[in-house]
Amino acid sequence: MSEKKGQIYNIRPANWKENCRGVLKPFSCKEEFIAALYHTHLSESNQTKVSKAWLDNVIVEYEKYCGENMGNRIMADIKGIHQ
Repeated sequence: MSEKKGQIYNIRPANWKENCRGVLKPFSCKEEFIAALYHTHLSESNQTKVSKAWLDNVIVEYEKYCGENMGNRIMADIKGIHQ
């Protein structure tokens, strides 16, 4: 993850410049990626309500756009990150 002027960008599951190739795999699905974004947002902002509101908004807007509710799958990935 990189940061410019307080804005997070360039989030990746691994640092490919170092010798960690093969240790961390790319995100396997969109839910895993969104869960990682949520976890990063939460750890960087340390504001649970703001991070949860962001996640809820992503889930609602995705469902409006795609017609698919992925909330349960994202929550499963988030719980998996914290274990």
